[in-house]
Amino acid sequence: YQRRVRGKTEDRLKNIKRSFKSTLQALEKKNISEMETTQKLHMNDQKNLQKNQQNESKARRKTVEDEQKAIMKDFKDMLKNETKELKEQMKTKERQMQRKMSKDDKKLMEIDQKERVMVKELEFNHIKLREKQLIEHSLTIQQLAESEKQLLSL
Repeated sequence: YQRRVRGKTEDRLKNIKRSFKSTLQALEKKNISEMETTQKLHMNDQKNLQKNQQNESKARRKTVEDEQKAIMKDFKDMLKNETKELKEQMKTKERQMQRKMSKDDKKLMEIDQKERVMVKELEFNHIKLREKQLIEHSLTIQQLAESEKQLLSL
């Protein structure tokens, strides 16, 4: 009788062990599957974060470039306006001088022409100075953009 009971008990224990092993294996498979899913989600999150950072960086660069273009355009417009004003002033002065001149004032006319040449040279130098200032300003903006880019890459 005891052998039968022992045999039945051992069979039950074997069945319980098998059941426990299969349950344990199923749980391990489930855990592995959940870990893989979590890793995939984490990788997707990292990719999305990286894409967002790149898009923000591109937007900042675009904004800086647009600002540079706007500054350049404004500066060029300002230079054109100043040049036009200087030309108009020169024409007005020339007309005034022609009215005042007489036939005997040829020597004065030569001196005036020299003055006009000097004024035009001054205009030219003024324009070159403004261009140099613009270039320096543009370089400063570019350096700021590059330093921002370097900071973002860190």
